[in-house]
Amino acid sequence: MAEGKKTGKYRDEAFLKDGFIHCSTFSGIRYESLFKDQRDLNLLGIDFGSIKATVRYEDLYESGRLYPHIYAFMF
Repeated sequence: MAEGKKTGKYRDEAFLKDGFIHCSTFSGIRYESLFKDQRDLNLLGIDFGSIKATVRYEDLYESGRLYPHIYAFMF
């Protein structure tokens, strides 16, 4: 996170593995239980209209809920 603040770029391990950044809508945060026991999470606010990337709302785990995923090339 500190490197992202310094450089203005965010690189996530899940992005390297999955090819996208997992996100949630504001209202979806309360439903998210995947990380409920993890204590070192950071909550980022992202203005999807200001980033140069593709944002897709998908239900990858057949949960019945759509979550935004950010797809972009890493440089």
